[in-house]
Amino acid sequence: MTTQRTWVLVGFVLLLGLAVADGAEAVEFTGRVLDATGKPVAGIKVGTYWIAKDGRWVTHRGVRTDEQGNFTLKEYLSSRARSLMALDAKQEHGAVTTLDAKAVEKPLLLRLQPTTLVRAAFENTGLGYEIEKTHVSFTARPAMIAVATHMGAPSLSLRLPPGDYGLRIGGVDCKRMSKRITLTKDMRTVDLGATDLEPTIIAQHYGKEPPAWTVSDARGMDAKATLADYKGKWVLLEFWGYW
Repeated sequence: MTTQRTWVLVGFVLLLGLAVADGAEAVEFTGRVLDATGKPVAGIKVGTYWIAKDGRWVTHRGVRTDEQGNFTLKEYLSSRARSLMALDAKQEHGAVTTLDAKAVEKPLLLRLQPTTLVRAAFENTGLGYEIEKTHVSFTARPAMIAVATHMGAPSLSLRLPPGDYGLRIGGVDCKRMSKRITLTKDMRTVDLGATDLEPTIIAQHYGKEPPAWTVSDARGMDAKATLADYKGKWVLLEFWGYW
């Protein structure tokens, strides 16, 4: 299994786990994809989760429109809204919409518009070395779950349909940060430039003496103990967290 397929599998498992944990139910949607003139378009890929690969978006859970531009898609929906994105073969035209379980009886209508090439680069001048990997998720507002994700090199060049997007950016040894961009059909290219990410607290202390600690509870040691009390001995610090 390639690294890219591993990332896709991990993303799928995480999304499915979040959906089940949030009391999601499988909902079947029907819809139709039209071009700018209102003509149905066949062979358009439609999906709720896309991942970047070699400068293009791919989805392993999507469906294609038939000769009349129609599609049927079953998706798990919860209290957190999610989006549906459609792209043509060259990804030069696309559309994005929000899935609404309350209006499932009404067929979705996606009208293709020119996509925008979004470029961005990421660095962390506070680290003193290049970022190894970054993770950038695109959420089409008002949805709350990412519709597309880029994982890998600290730069990207990808096309997106017109819409209002929230970006969640993270990287190895970097704090997460958020951005918001609005794309219109008239925007051919948007260059976000270089974003300087902030080092995590742990990354800021690589190769340095650990900061002083405060012990709220202890077992097998004095709660007033300090790191200096263990000078010359091996000390294992285990960090717990959630996201």
